[in-house]
Amino acid sequence: RQSKFTDSTGHVEFSLVRGRQITVAVIGTNIVKEVVPPTDQDIKIFNLIDPAYGVQNDYFKIRVADLPFAARRTL
Repeated sequence: RQSKFTDSTGHVEFSLVRGRQITVAVIGTNIVKEVVPPTDQDIKIFNLIDPAYGVQNDYFKIRVADLPFAARRTL
């Protein structure tokens, strides 16, 4: 468990293990996010809130309803 605080501009830095799922929680809010840091060695800085790094059950990801297709017909 690691606690970090932001600077006066809201910036914070962490050392993370690439490819390992982590949980990020913002104290004082109900924001909890599961992310996987990118494994691409060329990426040095990334945004934890970016949906590209969220896990499957990430509630901050855009949800798309899985609705069955129904043909429109007249009676």
